[in-house]
Amino acid sequence: MRKTVAVMNTKGGVGKSTLVLALAETLSAFHGKNVLVIDSDSQASVSSMLVPVQGLHKLQTESTTVVDYLVATVLRGTEVNWTDYVVRD
Repeated sequence: MRKTVAVMNTKGGVGKSTLVLALAETLSAFHGKNVLVIDSDSQASVSSMLVPVQGLHKLQTESTTVVDYLVATVLRGTEVNWTDYVVRD
């Protein structure tokens, strides 16, 4: 059974990124779960911790984003392969 966990707070500096990374690592390493982390923060804090700096810059400038996915599927009604939008380790 799949579960969704959202970590949200409008205030900055409360530990959201740290919590997300700790939770993702715990679920993956100790419970054998597949974990998808979606970093929708404009500061990309979690992304910068998971992806090397050079790789993050390349992804931000050359790759498709969640916004691209939503525009294609929601606004244009286009069928796309969602795995094309996932960065794997």
